[in-house]
Amino acid sequence: SLEQRWGVKWRQDDKEKKFYNRRRSIIATIKKYAEEHNITMETAVNLAEENRSRRSKSLHYLAEHNDTIFD
Repeated sequence: SLEQRWGVKWRQDDKEKKFYNRRRSIIATIKKYAEEHNITMETAVNLAEENRSRRSKSLHYLAEHNDTIFD
């Protein structure tokens, strides 16, 4: 991954930092859900995407409202 190879160097400007942090928070929430429900990451991602799509929410919205990803 970019993070493993380059650390923070690849996301120097504020726009990249915000984008990365938003996506990172979504990924962390999905990982936690997968662990808590003893399911694969792929299954958790699919559930999250189904919910997001059904509710017509953006990834930006989910990043700001992590608690609603699996509602």
